[in-house]
This record gives sequence, structure tokens and C-alpha cells, in this order.
Amino acid sequence: MTIEEIRASCEEPKERGCRNIELCRMLCRIDETFVYHIDRDVLNHSPERSALENIDEILNGEVMIETTNRSQGTEWYNSYPFGAETDNIYSRFLGVCRGKTRLDAVLKEAIRHIDNVEKFCMHHQEKTTVILTDKWDAKIFAKYEKAFVRYVCKYNNFPIFFLVTDYGYTQIPFLANDRDKARELLLDEDVDRNEAVRLFNDLPVEYIEQGSVFNVGHRSEYTFYFKERVWELDRVYTENGMLSGTIPDRAVKQFFKDVLWIANAGDKELYANRSFDSTSYALNIFGKKLCWDVSATDANGDPRFIKLSKAINKLIESLEPRQDNM
Repeated sequence: MTIEEIRASCEEPKERGCRNIELCRMLCRIDETFVYHIDRDVLNHSPERSALENIDEILNGEVMIETTNRSQGTEWYNSYPFGAETDNIYSRFLGVCRGKTRLDAVLKEAIRHIDNVEKFCMHHQEKTTVILTDKWDAKIFAKYEKAFVRYVCKYNNFPIFFLVTDYGYTQIPFLANDRDKARELLLDEDVDRNEAVRLFNDLPVEYIEQGSVFNVGHRSEYTFYFKERVWELDRVYTENGMLSGTIPDRAVKQFFKDVLWIANAGDKELYANRSFDSTSYALNIFGKKLCWDVSATDANGDPRFIKLSKAINKLIESLEPRQDNM
């Protein structure tokens, strides 16, 4: 990125908290409270000074910002290499690379923090990692790029990188500023696609739909043999409930694409709400078992299981029954 490009993308100071308001509006779709806190209380805490001068004051301890307490509307977050020491792990992280601080050290600390977030933070929490840097080295970033992509795909932990100069600050391009869009565009690079294909072909995929306690008589068990392109359905508790048939090749390819993310999903990602009072579902695939109930797929449900439910229904609709089932 050239100096001219940086100048062009940075706005002149306006009012407090609005030095680069267009950039903040674009990023607020990711994490509004955290992005505005960084813009207002870190980069612009003294509007008459440059963003770099503001960062220096914070790093030198001349200005204190509350990183491990609530800070004017934002959630708690961890920071490096400034702020009060704490053993608490928060879902947000702010790293600053300035002066003699090495970019490699800040990126490594960010990766370490994200690993801890997945161990100690709740799944539903907003997860954002922000790096402010006055230097950028593509070769150093290449060491960590795959990890950041994996965390977006697997954990929905979104990274934002700002290049801060005497002229202001601009975002270093990495991913679309939209969590869902980024996940749609990326495949988890940690998934061994060949291994997933082998498991998909060699192991049967089982799907079970179980009625609630008020409808225990409803139970359907699908078994898909993708290597042979055949399927079986056992409508339990139903007379002559066994059905079978073939799976169209196009449906096999589409279903594999829709469920590939499961091959590298962690244990936390395999379960959504499950209640005996409502219809529940289970899917055995890639040697893993996913469980969820109908509430996980309603309008306010888990986006992963909403998409998974659509993929399963699309597969079932494509199945071609044997003539003797008719």
C-alpha cells in the first residue's frame, strides 16, 4: 500500500470519535461496540493529536483506558502489550504493534489469545481480534494467515487489521467485513478434503428424526451409502416402513459441499439445543455425531444448523425411490 493510497483512505479529523467514520460504519457490521471503542477511546482519545501519538500515550502509560473493566459501552477485552495484567480470558482482543514491538510477537499473541477464547469463553459471545500496527510485513503475516482463516471458519472469531500512520489509519485488506459472507467464501483449510471424501464414501451417513414426548410414535431413520449411491429409510413404528432407492450424483456432490465443514468441527460445534419436549435430530457423518432440536432451526436459531437442516431436506427431496416402494 502506497502513501498516496493511505492518504486517500484516511479522513481528516472531524469531531471526537469521527476521524474515520466511514471506515467504522463499514466495520460496525462485525462488532459495533468494540470498533467504536477503539476508534473513539484509542485512536481518537485526543482528537487534536494524530492516531500514532494517541497510541504512544497509551503504550507509555500517559493515558489509561479500561481494558479489563467496562469501557464506555464496550465489553471487557484483553490487550497486548499494554493494560492491566489479568488471568481472565475475554472474547475480544486488541494488539498494538508500534515502535520496537515486533509484528511477529503481536500476531503470535493474538493467536494464543484466540486459542484460549475457544477453551474458556461461551460459544455465543462476540469474538473479535483487532491489531493496530505501524508496520506490515506480508512474509511475517503469511506464517499466521492460515490460522486466522481457520478461526474465522471454525470459531467465527473475526480479525481486523489497521495500518496506522502519520496520515491516519486504514484497514489492511484480509476478508469481507461480514462474518457470514466470509464464512461462505472460505473453506476451512485444515480440513483434509481427501480424508473427508474417503470417510464420506466408506462410512454410511445416518440421519434420525425423533418426535417429541408428545409424538413418540414418529421416528424416521435414514441411512445413506454414498459410495453405492443408495439409501434406506426405516419409518419406525410404521407398518411396512422400510423404503430404499438411489441418490442422484448431483445431490451427492451438493450435500458433500454443504456438510464439509463438519469434518473439522470441534465438539462445541456439534450440539445445539436439544429437548425431549420437541422434535429432535441426529446426524452421524465423518465419524462425528451432531444433535439438535427444532428450535435450533427456527428464525432465531443457530445459523449452522439452519443451513444443515436445509442441506438434509434438499438431499431427501432429491432421493429417487425404488419402484417396489411405490
